[in-house]
Amino acid sequence: MKITTTITKVTALYLILTQNAYALFDKAAATPKGLSNNASIIEVIKAFFVEAFTVGAIILGAAGSAWLAWIAISEVNEARNGRKEWGGVIVTIVSGAGIYALVAYLLATAMGYTK
Repeated sequence: MKITTTITKVTALYLILTQNAYALFDKAAATPKGLSNNASIIEVIKAFFVEAFTVGAIILGAAGSAWLAWIAISEVNEARNGRKEWGGVIVTIVSGAGIYALVAYLLATAMGYTK
């Protein structure tokens, strides 16, 4: 009996907190960038690939951040254990950040976020 009342309370709280979001469901979704409401199938496919490229660029950016963090942590760990010089660690981290910044700039330019 206690589990059912707890589930009921959690469900009621969830519905109270999300009722404004559910009220927006009947509205139409925004059309992708550069796509009109009476677009041909070719324009729809082009817009799909633009959106897919944007999602791919975000995934690539997240992977680049994780890669750079992993490299930095492992290099610092090696320097702390005496297997590597601190100068080499700094060069590795700065060059990795530079390459990451260049890739992020090129992705932003390819997606049209820079002028």
